[in-house]
Amino acid sequence: MNAWRTLILVASLSGSMLSMTGTAADNPPITDVAFSPDGRFLVCVGQMGIVSRRWPDLETVAEIQVPLDNLHCVAFSPNGDHLAVGGGNPADFGAVVTLRWSDGLLEETFVHQYRQFDDSVVDVQWTSNHSWLAASIDRTVRHVDLNQSDVTVMHGHSRAVTAVEAFAQSQWILSGGDDQRLRLWDSTDFRTVRTLKQHTGPIVDIAAARSNDGLPVVATASEDRTVRLWQPTIGRLIRFCRLPQPPLKIAWSPDSQTILAACRDGNVRWIDVASVQVVHTRQAIDGWAYALAVHPSESSFVVAGSGGQIQPLPLNHPN
Repeated sequence: MNAWRTLILVASLSGSMLSMTGTAADNPPITDVAFSPDGRFLVCVGQMGIVSRRWPDLETVAEIQVPLDNLHCVAFSPNGDHLAVGGGNPADFGAVVTLRWSDGLLEETFVHQYRQFDDSVVDVQWTSNHSWLAASIDRTVRHVDLNQSDVTVMHGHSRAVTAVEAFAQSQWILSGGDDQRLRLWDSTDFRTVRTLKQHTGPIVDIAAARSNDGLPVVATASEDRTVRLWQPTIGRLIRFCRLPQPPLKIAWSPDSQTILAACRDGNVRWIDVASVQVVHTRQAIDGWAYALAVHPSESSFVVAGSGGQIQPLPLNHPN
């Protein structure tokens, strides 16, 4: 496991925070969350395994374990039939496990398991109902087609790859990592189109705007305490916002007018896209806010992190 992720894990496990959902203070951190496409459930992952919770009361519906010491990421397939979770055993192997999802329940029999990474998987995203992308600390991005057992390994980053995003109907792929670089890949041949180098710290997250009439716009978050906006297909940095604390996870509002940034101090910061200014800050949890997900149909979102805390919040903020 790379150094900054080790630091995150140690810091979160050593804290003494009370969970917003009433769990014990010494619970392991929640490292990622995802809403089911119909918005009725929230899935949380971490060292505790996979936990399905009903929305909005967050009551536990199902819990299962997978044979990985650490889970770092989770994503639903576009049609909501499957769930992909990524993780691994640090400095040993990484894996993505695919499970069947139905009405809040997960079948413990794996639909697919890919374990050929040389280190932990830290981000996963579906590109269709039968294929996904994954970023790994082993410096690779991999594209796996479940139907064809076809795997493409994408090399180019010199250090751990920590985030990957497909956008524009999965025509383009953007990856980022500890080498402070963004790499734009063409999904037709999985070759690097260009490299973007303006970040001055490790990149921790990438999120594409939900709606855009012109060139695709993508936001990136970095340990350099910035959230940057890009038009990556033409290699353009549009503007950036510097935050008081490093962001760990970002997400766009449905209208693409606001970016939410969950930060190391447990605060969520609302960034106005037009002005690139922080327009509101709210304490969400005690400790590190690793995970953030916007509800697919309601004006709300969830922040989760240290001590197993989960905090629902309204998307709209006070003026």
